[in-house]
Amino acid sequence: MGYICDFCGEQRSMVYCRSDAACLCLSCDQIVHSANALSKRHSRTLLCERCNSQPALVRRVEERISLCQNCDWMGYGSSTSASTHKRQTINCYFGCPSVSELSSKWPFILDSPSGVDLLVSRSWV
Repeated sequence: MGYICDFCGEQRSMVYCRSDAACLCLSCDQIVHSANALSKRHSRTLLCERCNSQPALVRRVEERISLCQNCDWMGYGSSTSASTHKRQTINCYFGCPSVSELSSKWPFILDSPSGVDLLVSRSWV
């Protein structure tokens, strides 16, 4: 994922919050969205791993990459090979799930160095 977290400015951003128009690392997502009842209602999803700016909608399983609609389309377009690739829909989440809860929803999140680092460094897992 490539961009730095809008909140801490240190970790890679992994999730996108449309309400805040923010790209956040998992740790800051937990901090920001546990602040109050309103922020817990914000819908978030993974960031596109290609453009790093739009919410990811699809996980290309074989390529191990999460993509927004535009990047997914640009990669395949209307090609017939698109139908042969296994895709997993990426759904939004709300509240303050732990990294372990997110990893049960999205097992591939642990493929990212940021996800693995959080499992090691955070006590809220």
